[in-house]
Amino acid sequence: MFTNPTLSKRLALYGFGCTIAGLLAYGGWRTRDRRLEEVSPADIAVLQLSLGLYSPALESAERALARDPRDLNSLLVKAHASLQIGDRSVGEDCYKKALSLAANADQRGEIRVALAASRLRAGDLEQAREQVVLAQSASNAETVQKCCFVSAQIEEACGRMDEAAQKYLSAGRGAGPDKQLSISAALRAAQLGQVEGALEILSALGKEDPHACYQAAKLKIQLGNADSGLEDLRVLRPMLKQQLAAAVRSDAEVWQAWVAQGVIPDDLREFVVTLHSGGAPSMLEGKKSGGNEIPPASKGEPVR
Repeated sequence: MFTNPTLSKRLALYGFGCTIAGLLAYGGWRTRDRRLEEVSPADIAVLQLSLGLYSPALESAERALARDPRDLNSLLVKAHASLQIGDRSVGEDCYKKALSLAANADQRGEIRVALAASRLRAGDLEQAREQVVLAQSASNAETVQKCCFVSAQIEEACGRMDEAAQKYLSAGRGAGPDKQLSISAALRAAQLGQVEGALEILSALGKEDPHACYQAAKLKIQLGNADSGLEDLRVLRPMLKQQLAAAVRSDAEVWQAWVAQGVIPDDLREFVVTLHSGGAPSMLEGKKSGGNEIPPASKGEPVR
């Protein structure tokens, strides 16, 4: 799940089906306050990982571990970077070593969620479920939310779509600070049929998050509540357009149909067309007048 990872306390790259949520694992439990000349290979590794430079991050982490094999941050960097370059066995081995160094149940819980996500991607659903069960000893709201999200992915992989949808809703309603994860969980729940519950989550988040507001507006229009959805779009109009342009482009087919059907009024049609095209002449505009159709929407992250 994931574009450029942010430098924060995150543990794993969770990805399954159409919904992708990025949660990076390299340990944010230790805050560093050092002068530039005191920057260590461990610091450099964390920075490189935060920029998505996985191979350099792996090399820096290995240098740091040569100095201190018990450096938890560097172990987590090595684990995540190894998974990103396709070396699952090394990545999981580093996570397992990190378990013995974690200071509390919350840290161990996050590492186990990362292991569960890796096992899930490998198709080992039994081991993935086992790691999730072990992670449930954590009490931190962020860890609990991640655990619930991966549990939903496991249920979906097992074909239990109703159970998966309910767990996605629980993850979306979680009290964790990662609002992007809540949005992704709500969208996946909607895709599995729990549209009303997803809309409730997105509408609550939309008071503070433009991406959640955008997704709520889209769902409202899909449910036939066009007036409310269009009003949400009007609220979004003065906000930072570049943050929403990628989402509009990924939903090009949806907006194309609504423009052609006359669902989108002139004032918002111009707004949507501008977002879609980045200011250039848009194929959305061409569609209404019989121009070329937009290529199928890409199946990537719905809100990044």
